[in-house]
Amino acid sequence: MRNIIKEISLQSGLKYINVDENLDFAYYEDKDDFYLLCFYDHSDLMRITGENIKILEYALNNIVVNTKKSETLTQFIDRNINYNLSLILFAALDGDYPNLIQELNKVEENYINSKKYILPYNNDALEVLKEKISNTAALVSDLNDLAIAHSDSIQENQDKWYDLLLNLFIKIPYLNYQPADHSLTLTTLSDSLNQAMTDRESFLLSIINDSNIHAITDIENFVNAKNMTQ
Repeated sequence: MRNIIKEISLQSGLKYINVDENLDFAYYEDKDDFYLLCFYDHSDLMRITGENIKILEYALNNIVVNTKKSETLTQFIDRNINYNLSLILFAALDGDYPNLIQELNKVEENYINSKKYILPYNNDALEVLKEKISNTAALVSDLNDLAIAHSDSIQENQDKWYDLLLNLFIKIPYLNYQPADHSLTLTTLSDSLNQAMTDRESFLLSIINDSNIHAITDIENFVNAKNMTQ
């Protein structure tokens, strides 16, 4: 997983720094978005909590605080890293840990010290996904193509690799899904209303927009003069 995340980060235009055996750091040079990437398995999570998963929120927040004090991250203090840092935890869990999953969900709702994204995954699903990746040199587009080509798999409970693939797009803020026809665009409420209006409604709106309505003292004469009742 760690190599995949590194490639996604680099191909998404971020710089990438190894912090320690479990942590990496990714950041943009030209905008203030910073990401602390944590790679833990079940034994790691038990280690940092002293076998008490109830303190998982505290343990992860403590890691964020201490890492921000490190030489690697203090250089970004002037770029407001304290307010623009996200923690992304990739948790390899090859077993059934309902209590741990419950605590991980709590962590994601905890914005203290950093925004948090939690991605639990199964190593078997990861291996299947890796087998389906054909071009690591264009990993981001390859993952996007896989998501499109296998979109029917979202209804198949056994396709855990596809769940993992979708979660990569959901949990990594800088990994953006592109639809097949690239036709999805953001629109404003104003644009939507304009498209829904009739020609007559557009005509009346143009008159209102071109007039200083607040200065008009005789609305009836104004309406008649502009032929707005026809």
